[in-house]
Amino acid sequence: MNRFPKIYVAGHRGLVGSAIVRQLLAAGHPADRIVGRTHLELDLTDQCAVRHFFDEEKPDQVYLAAAKVPSLINIFLDDSSTGQVSPNKC
Repeated sequence: MNRFPKIYVAGHRGLVGSAIVRQLLAAGHPADRIVGRTHLELDLTDQCAVRHFFDEEKPDQVYLAAAKVPSLINIFLDDSSTGQVSPNKC
């Protein structure tokens, strides 16, 4: 058994997730024991895909730092505060 846990960092390329990965590496955690997947590689909203991923990878720990960040275009086209959607939105 490996003395370092296998860690899955969801959102490993984002602001928070990448900071978690950097801290793990700085603390001496081996890179080959840190698992990350992009949204294209693993859609976290797809329960079957997630179950398959966990069955295959068997992580010991999971750090959930994944988030859907709105783009500037979405911010300008969708006013969530009023519930009104701009007529420019397709």
